[in-house]
Amino acid sequence: MASKIASLFQKAPDLGAVFTRFPVAVISMAIFTLIVVVIGFDNLDNRQHLGLLCLGLIIGAYVSVSLTLASEGQGKLRNLPLQLGLSVGIAVLAWFSESLRLNPIMAIGAVILLLGNAVRWRRGRDDLHVWDFTHKLWTGVMFAVVGSVIFLLGMLFITEALKTLFGLNIRRLTQDLIYPIGFGFLAPLFWLSTLPPANEDHAELYDDPGFVSKSVAFLGTWLLAPLTLIYALILLAYGVKIVAAGSLPKGEIAGLTLPFLIIGTLTWLALEPPFIRAKALAKLFRRLWFPLSIPATIMLAIAVFVRINEYGYTPQRFALTIGVTWALGLGLWFTFGPKGKRDIRIIPGSAAALLLLGTFGAGQLSVTNQSMRFEAQLKKAGIMAADGTLISPLTITDKDAARKAKGAFGYLMNAGLEDNVAKVLSNTDISMVTVDKPSEDAMHPTKDNQRRIETALGLDKISEPNRYGRDNEISYYSADNPIPVDGFAMLYGPINLYINSDRNDFIKSDVFKAEIKDEILILSSNDGESAQFNPAEWIDSQGFTEGQIKADLLPIDLALGDGEVRIVIRSFNSWTNGDPDNNDRRINMDVYILTRGLD
Repeated sequence: MASKIASLFQKAPDLGAVFTRFPVAVISMAIFTLIVVVIGFDNLDNRQHLGLLCLGLIIGAYVSVSLTLASEGQGKLRNLPLQLGLSVGIAVLAWFSESLRLNPIMAIGAVILLLGNAVRWRRGRDDLHVWDFTHKLWTGVMFAVVGSVIFLLGMLFITEALKTLFGLNIRRLTQDLIYPIGFGFLAPLFWLSTLPPANEDHAELYDDPGFVSKSVAFLGTWLLAPLTLIYALILLAYGVKIVAAGSLPKGEIAGLTLPFLIIGTLTWLALEPPFIRAKALAKLFRRLWFPLSIPATIMLAIAVFVRINEYGYTPQRFALTIGVTWALGLGLWFTFGPKGKRDIRIIPGSAAALLLLGTFGAGQLSVTNQSMRFEAQLKKAGIMAADGTLISPLTITDKDAARKAKGAFGYLMNAGLEDNVAKVLSNTDISMVTVDKPSEDAMHPTKDNQRRIETALGLDKISEPNRYGRDNEISYYSADNPIPVDGFAMLYGPINLYINSDRNDFIKSDVFKAEIKDEILILSSNDGESAQFNPAEWIDSQGFTEGQIKADLLPIDLALGDGEVRIVIRSFNSWTNGDPDNNDRRINMDVYILTRGLD
């Protein structure tokens, strides 16, 4: 029996060879899988340090793979003690990453980008060698992803078949054991098994490219290149439109330009081998891409720095800054730099270096920047004096500065940086208190404290700026409780009401009709009687504070002739795009309408 089992394992993929080549990475993935199996993937959020440790294990595994590839590329022996030491050190840093303000996600991006460059670590330029290894690396990733999807679907079918045919429920076993082992351990090992030797010959790219290389050539030349060029022209026309309008759109430019810059640069890389770039379309794209990327990057840079000036730094905005720096640097270098020094390793290498900078600097820069903005904007708003004391009586002299102060304060509190807030308020009589009863948001138990401080600073009635340019925003949605229909004959809805908009639903039944006129809901019966409901006045009368209200509202009952109409509000959103005195208020409201006594 034992010999048969051994024979079975001998026919399986040679996992022993993978362990021999990448022992530290395999050990890291084994520990990662063990943690997920024991703790459960869903519980990692509740055990924050273990979740961060798992990220550290992933980073350490990638670093050890890169070190192995670098050693192979230089014909040297692997330094396993160095790999093991770095992996342990990275895991420790990840465990304390929150208190150290490190960003593990940026670190993962950096080490992934370094993998392809590792085969030529500290060696001269050889673009084809780097390209050949990198495209094989990502081909292995794609096969691992496809295999993982097939594995997932197969296990789903098996689980459902056992439950349906035999009443055997193995869902918990699948979720808690089989999936973690499959996705956390076996899938990475399969990918590692596909990595070719660092010095594998790549002469085929000159005269006899393989199937995968030809597929990359086809996709890059006939799909990605023309589509990217067309999109570039559209983006340039959009830039001209923005210049003509004299204002930037809210929150659109980054989503339009950054993916375009990344995909375009990857397309340029895909067209690197001689047998591809000899084609006319590929040659045209490679000539045009980096010059075309410069104006798109400048447009992105303007949008990013306007947003940072308005809202301050966060790790996400630091990432956008990295994207701008990377794209603009590449655009200028590959357009105007010496052709002999346009090494393709610069493309992933510069991105990795910037992401490593973000790993160690994005969090701390954001904290420092938001703390400074909080204090500076309080003083500019007329809330705080130059010596850090509050000005009495409290009068906000600059509403825009107060908005920025509230935004910075919200960032600091949501990030758990109460000590930074306390430092800014150290010369005031506002104290930071420990909240005994957590608020409804379990991840931020200091929300009550936050509201108290906002009130003390006079910021509770100030609307924070948002990406849509909305001001004085209030929103509400019901808890999906049953609609009170007792005693009513008919129910209509849900009806969407849009105040100060051309979009509106309306009802016309056999006994009544409902429509919006002059921002008021008019309910009319067939005998000429009518009733009115003014959503704006009603919202103001309820005394809502800014933010999202999670409560159930009482229905509004109106007499309509000899009958009655009940309005049940399920959700609404109210805001202004500017000065509310200029009749610029918008209201979106979802309601149900019930009737009785209408014939």
